[in-house]
Amino acid sequence: MNSKFGQPDSIVENYDHCQHLFDDEYELVYRGGLKFHLKNDSIIAESIKLNEGIRLIYNDLLFDKETTLQEFSILFTQAFERREVVDIDDYPYGNNLTLLKFKENMDALDYVICFFFKDGKLFYVARLFPC
Repeated sequence: MNSKFGQPDSIVENYDHCQHLFDDEYELVYRGGLKFHLKNDSIIAESIKLNEGIRLIYNDLLFDKETTLQEFSILFTQAFERREVVDIDDYPYGNNLTLLKFKENMDALDYVICFFFKDGKLFYVARLFPC
């Protein structure tokens, strides 16, 4: 963790939430808008707030805070057609957010990758397990 991202902003122990990515004890680590589950030498991203300088790259696609909902509508037609308007109660991100959800894989029954848009721009990505 430290060699790739530097020192965490904070570490939460005994985190009680309906979702967890490891079957036993782990640490929840925050760093500059990123939230990870850390156990020994394994780390899994839970959520990413797309602040200045934060980018996600997948194959030839680049997602950052300038990525628009319109771009997603062209790239991911089916997900765009199933979009939802939601509020995030436990974060100060506001109301009337547009949410596009993707199954983690075709066989996945639980985890989804959620892309949240505010005012038409991507600002938050999370790997979520519905409670």
